[in-house]
Amino acid sequence: MLHRKLPPLRLDVARRQRNQTQTVNILPSTSDSLTHGGDQSAGSIPASEFQTGVCDCCDDLGVCCLGCFCYLCLGCSIAGDMGECCVFGTGYPIRSVYRTRYNIQGSMCNDCLVSLFCPVCSTCQLKRDINRRKEQGVF
Repeated sequence: MLHRKLPPLRLDVARRQRNQTQTVNILPSTSDSLTHGGDQSAGSIPASEFQTGVCDCCDDLGVCCLGCFCYLCLGCSIAGDMGECCVFGTGYPIRSVYRTRYNIQGSMCNDCLVSLFCPVCSTCQLKRDINRRKEQGVF
């Protein structure tokens, strides 16, 4: 009984799968747009960079001091600006959400590394960018 030949089930299963295959599009098409933050959509904002560098802390000493002496308060301020919970105001997730919302060039990997190795500078950069966009009326 151990040497009994089994029927070719693999071929039969493959035939069934081939006959039942359906194409499902899970990604939005280029004509679809995801709306982020009010009436702005990622497709309508031209690609850009952060308006200040990671190490440009002297551009806004108030934000720099807040980041150095009360890092979590700065994170709560950012989360409030973004309409998120205070817990998520620091780190790479909020940075990635912000980059996506304003079509800022970069990657999740870069966000993670900057947030991991320079958390205070990264958070200060994000708050400076938010402040500048508020001044420009695009936040």
